[in-house]
Amino acid sequence: MLHLEFHRDTLTDTAGSTLALLQDIAAARDTGAMPVRTYWQPRPGIAPAAALAELRRLAGRFDAVHVFSWDAEAARLPLAAHRDDWLERLRAMAASGAPAIDLLLEFVAGDNAGQLLRDARELRSWRDTLREGEGAGRG
Repeated sequence: MLHLEFHRDTLTDTAGSTLALLQDIAAARDTGAMPVRTYWQPRPGIAPAAALAELRRLAGRFDAVHVFSWDAEAARLPLAAHRDDWLERLRAMAASGAPAIDLLLEFVAGDNAGQLLRDARELRSWRDTLREGEGAGRG
């Protein structure tokens, strides 16, 4: 399977441009032997509601989500700083009925190994909380 990275300043920097590119690729292909899918990640500075809307718009078209915590200027923060936003996103992924989605932890505050471990524990706690209550992607 071929994946496109959802990333600012690329052909796939918004939900709309990603869907258009995936549709163009599908229209140009004569086989479904190697589907083309995307990853998703929030852009720095995007409002939480807009990020959630993008994620919902791409439902069923992505297999992985890059999980991290940035402020509007792309300064890295501990993952816990955006706990509520991420829990809402994970709930939306679970509610979409999509198959399991990989959660890729990246952009650790201070590039610090200790912070990486704290962020990993935080992400695992979210996954466990959702599994107990309503289900989520795999992490």
